[in-house]
Amino acid sequence: LQSLAYYGAKVDTSINFNAQPVIVNVDVNIGPIYPLASFRIIPSNEMSIEQPNPYPFDSISLCDLGISLNEPALPKNIIDAEHLLIKQMEKDGYPLAKIVKREVIADEATKTVSVILHVDSGFLAKFGDTTITGQKRVKDIFFCRKITWQKGCIYQPEQVSRTLNALEASGLFSTINIRYENDVDENGMLPMIISVAEAKHRSIGFGLNYDTDLGPGLSAEWENRNLWGRGEKLSFVSNIWVKKKEGTLRYIKPDFCRPRQDLIWTAEVMNLETRGFEESSISLSGIIERQWNDNIRYSYGGMFKRLRNWDSDNNGSFNLVKAPLQFMWHKTNSLLDPTTGSVSLIKVTPTLQTMSPQFAYSINTIASSIYLPLRNDHRFVFAGKATFG
Repeated sequence: LQSLAYYGAKVDTSINFNAQPVIVNVDVNIGPIYPLASFRIIPSNEMSIEQPNPYPFDSISLCDLGISLNEPALPKNIIDAEHLLIKQMEKDGYPLAKIVKREVIADEATKTVSVILHVDSGFLAKFGDTTITGQKRVKDIFFCRKITWQKGCIYQPEQVSRTLNALEASGLFSTINIRYENDVDENGMLPMIISVAEAKHRSIGFGLNYDTDLGPGLSAEWENRNLWGRGEKLSFVSNIWVKKKEGTLRYIKPDFCRPRQDLIWTAEVMNLETRGFEESSISLSGIIERQWNDNIRYSYGGMFKRLRNWDSDNNGSFNLVKAPLQFMWHKTNSLLDPTTGSVSLIKVTPTLQTMSPQFAYSINTIASSIYLPLRNDHRFVFAGKATFG
């Protein structure tokens, strides 16, 4: 009953042993619902020294904490307000903040509830030295390029989340933990600790498949995700059917020239035999792919493709110069395993034939995906995709 704001509820029981079977009577007087009369946040007196940058508790409104006065004083709302307060203080640069004492006073005379939170804000923290533990084959320079915070800057949890996401996206680690020490040094610096456990960096795979047009086929792939110890990725994928054979060799250099920018080299070969024509091609491309912000990623580059057709009405060889451009906007809760949000992709590939007869064309594609959770725990998700080209 108190969890529903009935703080004056009374429960009396009586047992009649003369009855068979024994009768137990429970008399419940729920009383009135107690509204929240006041909600105060005051600094704790635990710290013996004066803080140089005391936290401005007056800047936090009750609305920010989800608290409404004169509404039922539900304990759940009070606990949730504490969590929101600590998160807000961490966002403002006080990651060591904690609730020292909570006073919830139910006034029997006025039938109201008053709440006082005694908070130790800790010191205003700045990012200090970063210690990396657990790495074996991944070099420290890789972590330096993925860390988004700068030493000496005010602590921001968003920078920690961005660093964690960047490390997870590399696929080099099975576990990642970013934490900080329990106190700042004399300069207000908060030492950071990144603990990782490296996953296997090389993988190999084989497969069998069947295509109604191409018939039975074989597939094989190999990948090394940490070629030189800095997250360089080299992969090879091949698919072989009776009528079609293709292979792709790709090299990705992460953080090329600047953080969150990758250089992607790709070489592809293909041979196709059909009843109407036969075709073979070889191509080489270099792409710069950059993460502009948390939601936008774009890429640009160049490609050369040598294409040859025979046994067709338009036999010939073609030297194609392409300039692929791509823009992706994603607003999902996870880059690797999205369960809510949407993704939009626009890709334009202008192409020029350099040999005679010269001509030009462009391949344009627009795609959009949406993810809708069907349950609160996101165990079942409806995913849809539409493409226009």
